[in-house]
Amino acid sequence: MGLGVLVNLADLHRGIVRFDNTQTRKTELASAIKAILESKNLAHRDALKLRGRMQVSAGQLFGRISRTCLAVVTEHAYSKVGQKLSPKAVSALSLYLAMLTCDEPRILLAKASNRTWMIFTDASFEPGQGTPEAGIGGVLVNPAGKPTHYFSCKLTSENISRLNPNKADTIIFELEFLAVLRAFRLWSCLFSGAQVISFVDNNGVRDALISCHSSNCVGVCILKEILKLESTSKVLQWYSRVPSISNIADDPSRFVFTQLKALGCRETFLNSDCVLDKLDLSK
Repeated sequence: MGLGVLVNLADLHRGIVRFDNTQTRKTELASAIKAILESKNLAHRDALKLRGRMQVSAGQLFGRISRTCLAVVTEHAYSKVGQKLSPKAVSALSLYLAMLTCDEPRILLAKASNRTWMIFTDASFEPGQGTPEAGIGGVLVNPAGKPTHYFSCKLTSENISRLNPNKADTIIFELEFLAVLRAFRLWSCLFSGAQVISFVDNNGVRDALISCHSSNCVGVCILKEILKLESTSKVLQWYSRVPSISNIADDPSRFVFTQLKALGCRETFLNSDCVLDKLDLSK
């Protein structure tokens, strides 16, 4: 124990190391956050001080949700709206408090470094003269480099409408984002606790996933769900761009499966009626 950090080596022989904040640190920081949530006020200087304390303790929290919370506190510190906390800031601090006090240490697994899965995702969108057509697809590649599973889903007109609340000309960003989420939901049980490299061919989606931030309202909803899945499945995640010509998920996003089936890749069924499940797109 040192600098407010607990390192548990009891299961080191099994390749497991646990990191946690000391109870004193958790209690003190939790009390500070609770007081702020009760008052709904946070001055600039206090916000920066709180962010520093949160950043230190975040090192012992698994996943990247804490990073989004820190970004919101920083945003509040430099905003010109005064000390009053916005609903967004209240939500972020409440989420961080829940993570801090859940008594679940950050776990590092030695076997994770020997298991790296890859996910390729893609989306298609054709505006057309009538009802637009859209599809999403994904391919899972195991640590041996073999494509093992794929999914393909054609979105309904209702799906497209819900993903496009602002009536934009295209929703390729939202669709590319959605494809990543569905891949995680479908296959996280297969790569739990492992390293995962997720390849997308949309720079905006890649940047949002890396920074844990999006100015797109639909993107924010999808991003939150992806971050939750990263945490619950305990994956070590890396996001990268793949050129369209090299993206093996391009075919299933356009409902073409010949090459994937020839490789012995199995389809994971995704019902279009359920493709937006657990997504609150009403905000």
